[in-house]
Amino acid sequence: MVAPMKKVFTGLITLAFWLGSPIQGGTVCVPPGILLPSSVTVAPGDTTNFTVVLGIAAPAGGVSLTLNSSDSSKATVSPVSLVIPVGVTVPQVPVIVSGLLSGVTTVTASAPGFTDASVLVMVTSAMSSPIILPSGSTVMIGS
Repeated sequence: MVAPMKKVFTGLITLAFWLGSPIQGGTVCVPPGILLPSSVTVAPGDTTNFTVVLGIAAPAGGVSLTLNSSDSSKATVSPVSLVIPVGVTVPQVPVIVSGLLSGVTTVTASAPGFTDASVLVMVTSAMSSPIILPSGSTVMIGS
């Protein structure tokens, strides 16, 4: 089922110029979007919950959402497909990102009738605490 378009502007809008004559229209509609976190960080071998929200409630028939990692050697996302039921904006099952190898990948969410969304996923080991050395200490590497 395709989501309804949302009216965002009504009025005179210039779409293009052809030999000096503007082509004008009246209503601009854009598909609703999918909202994802601004960024995701996960450690190799660890998992984290991943928030997916539709910009509007799912229409009749629900929304089939597909999730994809651009580099599944770095991180995976599961499930890779799910249905968000009618009238709801979030999945009823948790979406999980699993870190595999240090690096960066992009997770993309797509659904018919909705604008795709992508988020950068950083797979990195976090330092638990810094090492503090006394003043004047010398560190020799490789000996």
